[in-house]
Amino acid sequence: MALQRKDRIKLSTPMGEREVQLWVGDITQLPLEDQVDMIFTSAFYGDYSPVPGTLIGSLQRNLGISVRELAKNKEADMRKMFSCWISEPLPQGLPFKRLVCFEFHCFKNLENNSTTDVLSAQLSEMFRAMMPILNNHESTVITPLLTTGNQRQSVPHVLRAMVDGACHWIKAGLPLKCLKLVLYSSNPSKLDEQHELSMKFFKRLKSAWTQQEKENAVTSKSYDVCLSYSTKDQKQANKVVEELKKQKKHLAIHSEFFTINHEKTWQDEIFEVMKNSRRILVILTPEYVEDPDCVEQFNLALCCNRLKKEEVVMPFLFELVPNIPSYMSLVQYTMCKARKENETAEALLMAACKNLIQALATLPPNEITLKRADSKAELNKTAADSLLSDSCKSYDILISYSHRNREEPSKLYNILKEKYPYLNIFFDQNELKAGNLWQQALFEAVNKSSCILAFLSEGYCKSSVCNDEFSIGLARHFAQESMLLIPIHTDRVEMLPRSLTSIPCVDVGQTPENLMLLAGKLVEMLSTNSSNKHQPPFPRIYKDKMAELRSAEFKIKFRMDRGLVESKMPPAAGVSVEGEVAFVYAQDCLKLAAILSVLLRQHAPGLVCQMFSESASQRRALLESARMVVVIVSDQLVATQPLLEEMHSVLCRQRSNSDDTVVYLIQSGHTEVNPFYLHALPFRVSLDDENLWRRLERAASNKNPRYAVDLKGMQGTYRCTAAQNLALSAAAHDIISLIGQSGAGSSLPYNIVNIAEVEDKIAGIDNSPVHVHEHIITLSSINHLSWKAGQAPPRTHPASHDAPPSPAVPLPSPPSSPPTIAKNGQVAFSALPQQSPNQEAAGLPEAAGLPEDVDQADDNHFKGENVGLIKKAAEEERLRQQLEMFLADGDGADSGKSTGNSSKVGGHQQSGSKACAVL
Repeated sequence: MALQRKDRIKLSTPMGEREVQLWVGDITQLPLEDQVDMIFTSAFYGDYSPVPGTLIGSLQRNLGISVRELAKNKEADMRKMFSCWISEPLPQGLPFKRLVCFEFHCFKNLENNSTTDVLSAQLSEMFRAMMPILNNHESTVITPLLTTGNQRQSVPHVLRAMVDGACHWIKAGLPLKCLKLVLYSSNPSKLDEQHELSMKFFKRLKSAWTQQEKENAVTSKSYDVCLSYSTKDQKQANKVVEELKKQKKHLAIHSEFFTINHEKTWQDEIFEVMKNSRRILVILTPEYVEDPDCVEQFNLALCCNRLKKEEVVMPFLFELVPNIPSYMSLVQYTMCKARKENETAEALLMAACKNLIQALATLPPNEITLKRADSKAELNKTAADSLLSDSCKSYDILISYSHRNREEPSKLYNILKEKYPYLNIFFDQNELKAGNLWQQALFEAVNKSSCILAFLSEGYCKSSVCNDEFSIGLARHFAQESMLLIPIHTDRVEMLPRSLTSIPCVDVGQTPENLMLLAGKLVEMLSTNSSNKHQPPFPRIYKDKMAELRSAEFKIKFRMDRGLVESKMPPAAGVSVEGEVAFVYAQDCLKLAAILSVLLRQHAPGLVCQMFSESASQRRALLESARMVVVIVSDQLVATQPLLEEMHSVLCRQRSNSDDTVVYLIQSGHTEVNPFYLHALPFRVSLDDENLWRRLERAASNKNPRYAVDLKGMQGTYRCTAAQNLALSAAAHDIISLIGQSGAGSSLPYNIVNIAEVEDKIAGIDNSPVHVHEHIITLSSINHLSWKAGQAPPRTHPASHDAPPSPAVPLPSPPSSPPTIAKNGQVAFSALPQQSPNQEAAGLPEAAGLPEDVDQADDNHFKGENVGLIKKAAEEERLRQQLEMFLADGDGADSGKSTGNSSKVGGHQQSGSKACAVL
């Protein structure tokens, strides 16, 4: 073999096992199946000559990689701060995804600094640079011993500096999964004396780090339950221990109070106990949240969630918490405070402890206490099995309802479980267990359900989470043929927002007989639809509709002035635009985040942009306090669970903030189909709107923009395309405008976009409530409902029933009291006052660990024959004409003017439609 691994150092970290490996051979011969994220190389400053005997020379000779050419088109230039630059992604088919080049200056004995000291300091920069480069994305890196080629530095000195530096930074939290250090040899099977000495020196370093690992290890016993609580909640902790012991005498419980050692950056002892506990029980009270030491304990507990690939944190809520951090509120809790007349605190605690013990009983026999003696293979198998079961779990039926109106949903669930026990049903009170990250679990459940029943009620209409769930289902229906969404009417609501009426409601009243009949109809429909169950969605259709809306909104909010994007809605004179702006992004969007930070500070010097934090605790605190959090969603972010958790955390924060917009969503390189609900997020700017940005870039004044970034912990030069520059400029103006409107209300009432409402906005129609009876169909006609991918959701029932519907796509029966039919053949609706979503008071959820408005939803599109396809073609032609008119205007004419054209969207005819409002 041309490249062989000779030795390795294993490191135990909070995020699992990490390795520093020693290889011998030719680094360019790394097999493609062992592909790494990055290859490091070094050069004299600005000199990329492919000299024989150097890695730069071997890369060009063996793989055709010219470092000189890569340097002409750097993705990120960080030489000023970190002495390195990052290449654009390398071509596919190579064993490395990117190249990072470190350009060290000549080593000189300056004043009292020895060559070794200067070398160590510069190599230490390599690992500091990796914090912003890797950005929370677990990565693998291969590198030669830097500076030992033409720079002729001592191999032992460089080896020690790189091994010690890597081990220290990995232990401190650097997401470096594996570092491969390579000693060059043309024949790794026959080692010369220098290689033998280097391997012996590596063994010495390995021995030192292994001994340090043993000394730092805390002898820990295994626990069934570990308690985390405030000193002021000792009484509640005692009650929990007493009840647990009463129900199961031999439970191993760690109930001693944890004391934080503020001299340490990592609490080894506390984490070791938590890591070796099967469940971590948090006594959640206002005192707990207000205590920084308790918050740190909660952060450590969340690390255990990530490490074990399982949700082991189980909060027991003893008191309502007015100002709970968003990331804490995402974890499903168990209510232990009596809030209703028929409840007692004792009974609730008894039930909570019983559920915890049942959870322990259902764990597999080899469930995770993660002792150091566990083999890596066993841990990997356990984690893989856990991930597989979570990712593959799907549901036949999801019941979506408001917790304020749970009677009929509960009855239907019981009927289905009794008569059809083989069905896999998502009913939140049974499926969402304490410790779940409820928002992500809920969205994923809607994302993986074949049929969604939405029990419409007044509480449902006012619930932000119910609306989000409904919108995910609507998006899936719009993009997935096999999706079944059925809104249910039970006489509990008379008026519905238009956004919830794009599908007829099935009237079942409140009688058990009708629920029984509904259950049978559902099973019949699922059986008919079973062949299409696993068909994937088609996000392109949905993304095109969103792109149309954003194009219209661009004309409202911005104009092109001398090749630059300028805002039509800048902050009012005298308004101060200040505060912190945090960023959530994956490594593939590093340059976009960096450039956006520059643009923000150019236009609003009072903004402080924070790209990353030094610790997980600081990171969570930043996401909780920042005036605006910019989330850039890309395929790499979707694949990185810690970043997804951060995104859900800030979305949860936005849900509870009705005064301001605190989250700004940008889409870039987001092509991964699943999770599909991520395509339905309210992206205010999408770099994937190629038609818009490519047409505008023709008029761009800067065809090859570069930006100098000077932030804390990050300095360098970044470049982007003209289209990216226009999109980021629009985002910067938009963010500044939103911050300048502080206290004016949130522009994001919901976290998921309702595609029917998008169509109405494009057509200039508001979301005024309508009478539910205009959209009701009888239970007997439910077997006539159908759906078809690629067809927009119809707004109305057919105007004429003279001709029978197509056998392939049958139409629903008309309502018993049909609405007025306009001259154009469409259903006419009366304009009623718009209904705003209910803004819940700050606090924690009530039932089953969910916020009061954490109710689920989804819908079912019952579609006409060819109406949607004709409508879609007409809309595409209208959009093309609008864009051509806009580009012809140059500076973007006033969007308030009527085009004089008729547009037919969602089954409505709209003449002279006005530009839609901002999402």
